[in-house]
Amino acid sequence: MSIVDVIFDPVLGPLLELPPVVTLLIVSVFVSLLSVLAQKYLADQKRMKFLKAETKKLQAELKGAKGDPQKQLKIQNKMMPHQLELMKLGFKPAIYTMLPFLLLFLWLVGNIGYQLPGLIPCLLLPPRDLV
Repeated sequence: MSIVDVIFDPVLGPLLELPPVVTLLIVSVFVSLLSVLAQKYLADQKRMKFLKAETKKLQAELKGAKGDPQKQLKIQNKMMPHQLELMKLGFKPAIYTMLPFLLLFLWLVGNIGYQLPGLIPCLLLPPRDLV
C-alpha cells in the first residue's frame, strides 16, 4: 500500500466497486470541474479579460499593417508583454492543481490501470464492416 492509496482510498475507494469505465468517467468529470474552478478562482479574471482585449486590439492593428514590416514589428513588441503576462496568469492554477492531479492519476493507474486494456482496442479500432 503506497502513500497515494492512503490519501485516496478513504475518499475514492467506493468508486472501485463500480465498473472501471464508470470510475474513470466520474474521476474525469471531477478533475475537469476542479480544473475549471481553479482557473476561475486562482487566476485574476479581470486582468486576464483586459489582457485578452488588448491583445485582440493589437492583433487587429497587426492585420491592418500587413504591408509595413516595421509597423508590424512594433505592434508585435507591444503584444509580447501582454501575452507573457496572460501566460503567467494561466499557469498559476495549473501549478496548484498539478501535484494533486498527478497523484490522482497515479492512484487510478494503480487501481484500474490494468483492467482497461481489453476495452482500449474496441474503442480505438473502427468496426470491421467499415474496414
